[in-house]
Amino acid sequence: MTNTGTWELQPDASLGGIWKTWSSGLALVLLRLHPVVPVEERIADWKSRAKEAFAKEDYVTALSLYRMVIQINPLDASMFANNSLCWLRLRHGVKALEDAHKCRLIRPRWSKAWKVEKAAEESRCMNKGKLCLDYNGAADAFRQAMQLDPGSEEIRDALRKAEKAAEESRHV
Repeated sequence: MTNTGTWELQPDASLGGIWKTWSSGLALVLLRLHPVVPVEERIADWKSRAKEAFAKEDYVTALSLYRMVIQINPLDASMFANNSLCWLRLRHGVKALEDAHKCRLIRPRWSKAWKVEKAAEESRCMNKGKLCLDYNGAADAFRQAMQLDPGSEEIRDALRKAEKAAEESRHV
């Protein structure tokens, strides 16, 4: 405050001014009004809210929250996988494939990354009104996923179906 009793528009940024503000208790009031939330807590909150939004089929909100996490941690492959699943549910196969591909590039040895990418490829083809006939490519992707997660029954079933479809397409 100035001697006239009015508030200054610019705070005193000198060491003395900072100490004066701190010792006056104003800084403690400001800290209570605007608490600093650790980044890890914000990320955990966004992930939790995104999971809830996904469960409620609010995929746009989930996408927004996953993107916030990606802005802070662009190497979180699970967020790209989740983004891809949201795009799939919204029937945006090309965008789903973009995020699935980023996921696989970040974690190439993660079986879920391969599985999400293959689902996005299939969705992209279906959205264009044509059937994907690259059963051999699908089988190759599922073989790669099996090497990374040999105990996955889901991947094993998908591999069997892709191999069967590839065999049947050779006889057409």
